Amino acid sequence: MQLLDDPQIQSQLNAVLMGVISLFFAILTGLIAWASAAVKKWLTAKANYAVFHAASDKIFALAAGLVDEAEQTLVKEAKAATADGKLTKDDAIRIRDEVVKRVMEHLGMEGVTDLQGAFGHAGQKGIEMIQRMIRTAIEARISERKALPAGP
Repeated sequence: MQLLDDPQIQSQLNAVLMGVISLFFAILTGLIAWASAAVKKWLTAKANYAVFHAASDKIFALAAGLVDEAEQTLVKEAKAATADGKLTKDDAIRIRDEVVKRVMEHLGMEGVTDLQGAFGHAGQKGIEMIQRMIRTAIEARISERKALPAGP
């Protein structure tokens, strides 16, 4: 017990205790910083997924409506302009590109920017990814239409 009464030993014990406390708070601060960054990353991913999911639903709905519209107008006009009444591959590509353009117009700059953020690509690469998604939606709608029984 007399050893603990020694002021020099008490001073050293206080220094060790302060070092341990400082180390504890440094570790705690590091863990909090790491957890904050992880939570931010997780929340950003969740937000991007929500934007992507909502936008993809909108894209597929827009594409469906615009494919149906194009079938009634652009496809009929293109077929009427040919001797055999069939679409050429070039006509089909031109009509698909027109539908892509119309979907992009409906999305607007804000929608395109949100989607680019969700994809994690800005600029032209983001736009190309969006257009690829729109073309997929168009192809899906065309496949659905082909699977439907022929109307009167």
